[in-house]
Amino acid sequence: MTTIIDLIPEKFIEESKKLDKKFIDACEWLTTFGIDYKKTRFGLYEKDIKNFVKDKEPKNPKGRLQSFMNANLEATELVRLKTTFESFDNTQLSESIKKLVGGQIFRNSSIKDQSRDFAFELSIGSRFSKAGYIVDLRSISDLVIIIGNRKLYVECKRLKSYKQLEKRVASANKQIQKRLRSEVSSKCA
Repeated sequence: MTTIIDLIPEKFIEESKKLDKKFIDACEWLTTFGIDYKKTRFGLYEKDIKNFVKDKEPKNPKGRLQSFMNANLEATELVRLKTTFESFDNTQLSESIKKLVGGQIFRNSSIKDQSRDFAFELSIGSRFSKAGYIVDLRSISDLVIIIGNRKLYVECKRLKSYKQLEKRVASANKQIQKRLRSEVSSKCA
């Protein structure tokens, strides 16, 4: 007799295979921007995923699992970005995507990792896009969201520490105030 517990590993294996295929498709999408993804951190994630599945007895199981989980997290984010932005004009995305693929392999391994900042901007943009709003990534602001006939300027600040919260919000506020002063239209927020 098969129990529900017996079926769970197969479900996870199947879901993992689906993610792997979507991840490879998303990596191929990066090549449309002139990026050889195999030479970026995404190429390393691809190796981490494949190596984890192949190795029956890894020498450092905790480290291998950590690398695998990190690679899956990054793969999931790239798949989400590709799904959202694949219909966008590549010229609108090109600079952000080229900056996105750099950076450290593990999140938060460095306080100054601009690639994560650009990934955060794209992630916020993807949420607005999925909500049905028009997103412009080519502005002097991080994002310009078109809501009806109005513009919403968005400055994305990825928090790296709680101590920096007030400073980062103040910085974003100054940037938005500057954008609003430079905008001649009264239809912005």
